[in-house]
Amino acid sequence: MRKGFVALVLVPLGLIVAGCVFAEASDSMSDSTDCVAWVDSLRNEGLAMARYDVLALARDPLLAGSPLPDSSQRYSELLQAIERKRNELADRYRAAASGVERDRVVDEADVYIEVVVADLLFPSWLGVGRGFFGVPGRIPRLDRPVACGHFVQKLLKDAGFNTQKRAGTWLAYLAPRDLLQSVGGYVPEDVPAWDGISARLAEQGAGLYLVGLECGWGHVGLLRRESGGNLWFLHSGPHFRGASVSMDDGERYLRQFIEWQHVWMVEFDADIVVKWLEGTVIVPCVVME
Repeated sequence: MRKGFVALVLVPLGLIVAGCVFAEASDSMSDSTDCVAWVDSLRNEGLAMARYDVLALARDPLLAGSPLPDSSQRYSELLQAIERKRNELADRYRAAASGVERDRVVDEADVYIEVVVADLLFPSWLGVGRGFFGVPGRIPRLDRPVACGHFVQKLLKDAGFNTQKRAGTWLAYLAPRDLLQSVGGYVPEDVPAWDGISARLAEQGAGLYLVGLECGWGHVGLLRRESGGNLWFLHSGPHFRGASVSMDDGERYLRQFIEWQHVWMVEFDADIVVKWLEGTVIVPCVVME
């Protein structure tokens, strides 16, 4: 009887646990599905590129330029759509009745930030030249090359982060580690060798990362680790085919192309997501003289 009683208790508990896991998975899938539907709607409006088009451009970015027709108007409309989505999520975050509900909005916003930066904004800049002192304009332009720090700052700003000057200094003027510290809110650890990067990515998982390199000169960009294992380096800088805004195989780039002495990484974690939702001002942590 005792064994039978235990079995009767365990079965319902098992169903309850399975139900909870399924509910959490369903919430996660719902967040992803909602984001996919939103991106699809932007593609139907001509404001975003299909994934296969992005990958095709990545293979030959120097000939691309902005792939969107009437890029001035389209890019402005894309920024407006992104801001509406950020405001929608921010309103839900502020109205959340519990910590659990707030965390759910943060998780959903995390998905949107990655898609906004990597799938919506970045492709419009593919092929724009790299200039060591280049400052981007309001929209991508082939005749206006952009430096790596200014490019990262532009992506953050256009994605909805509240980046501001401090004593006349922008994030873009900072050394790589200082730029990452300003965005992340903590001093990033130096990641030793490729094995250290690989271990860090395996530990943290899929998502978006800010990356700073010291290689005789400073360089910053974004690493995107997809759930399927693909790793992309999104940046404005030298690459295998020249120097421009490009989307490179992340492992190949960091292991074979560029020799670096130091690498710092900051994941787009919950703290950064909350800054996006709350409109927290992000300023340079170091004021350059």
